[in-house]
Amino acid sequence: MDLISRNELHELMEDRGEVSLSLFMPTHRTGDTQQDPIRLKNLIKDAEDKLTRQGLGEDRIRKFLRPLRELLDDNSIWQYMSDGLAIFRTDERFDLYRLPISFKERVIVKDRFYIKPLLPIFTNNGHFYVLALSQNQIRLLKGTRHTVNEVEIHDSVPQGIEDIMVDKRLPEGFQFHTGASNKGGQIRAAVFHGHGEEYDQKDEIRKYLREVDRGLVEIIQGGQLPMVLTGVEEIQAIYKQVNSYPLIMNDGVNGNPDRLSNQELHQKAWDIIEPYYTSEMNRDLERFNELHGLGRTTVHIEEALPAAVQGRIESLFFAPEEHIWGSYDDGGNVTINSSSETTGSGVDLMDTLVVKTLSGGGTVYAVEPGDIPNGSQLAGILRY
Repeated sequence: MDLISRNELHELMEDRGEVSLSLFMPTHRTGDTQQDPIRLKNLIKDAEDKLTRQGLGEDRIRKFLRPLRELLDDNSIWQYMSDGLAIFRTDERFDLYRLPISFKERVIVKDRFYIKPLLPIFTNNGHFYVLALSQNQIRLLKGTRHTVNEVEIHDSVPQGIEDIMVDKRLPEGFQFHTGASNKGGQIRAAVFHGHGEEYDQKDEIRKYLREVDRGLVEIIQGGQLPMVLTGVEEIQAIYKQVNSYPLIMNDGVNGNPDRLSNQELHQKAWDIIEPYYTSEMNRDLERFNELHGLGRTTVHIEEALPAAVQGRIESLFFAPEEHIWGSYDDGGNVTINSSSETTGSGVDLMDTLVVKTLSGGGTVYAVEPGDIPNGSQLAGILRY
């Protein structure tokens, strides 16, 4: 899986080429992956036909499509696919993204890239942390609805209870053994054996988790993202006692996280996080209604787009299937005209509004048309 940042999205939207090709298709992570190159081959033929109709010569088309055709025999690409493939091509650039959303097949040739299928990655897409706790290792993940990445913490956080036991002086005759979870999911805490005795060392686990918390605070200072804990219930409970991070979710993912991949942890954590962000959206809807009529909201593209360019939109509601075609200039002047996603030189101003809002640090919610406040095509809360 590849990542695409807000800056890259903005760059794609701003790029202008005499001929800009945008290609989208669904792909398979596993299973019938052999069908994916065949699907791409058919879409390349579609692209060739569109480029021919644009008046490009045979040699230029061959050179233009060469990077796409080279993918057909590149096994390394197809072995590591995600749910969808997005390709952007001009004479000067070639960008490929394997992304965790399934696209409809689409080939568009215009004077700029078509970026609307990418927007779901950035909308209703709350960021959050997942902290996987066990006595053997610690993992910190940072995710969104569609993506997850592991944060490097090894230099700051003990990677097992043994890390803090290296210099500990034990009573004579005792030996230390790493803890684990038993079949019932309860902690079999790190224990010491000596003279036939065995006793629970939850105090040692508490010290260990306190060191974990201390290291994490250095990594995510001032963090405002919610965090989901994963681990056996007792170790989660102990961590909450020593934790200093302000946004730990009440519910966690129970069980031994060492047995789960980052992707599995992410999916289980998102099930916990999603209601949190749904409530956040509802709070912003209420704020819009409270502020409407007080000069702190906008429902018109002619006002909203200049505000987004200036970084003034705090929250934006839009319907992904709504289009407003036209143009705008650096002075913030907006002109609405008729066009379509496949013809004409106009842009979808709604897409531009979304990308500019994201670039300005705003939050974007994709909703059904009937759910937009005031019955409009868009609704934005202004910072000032």
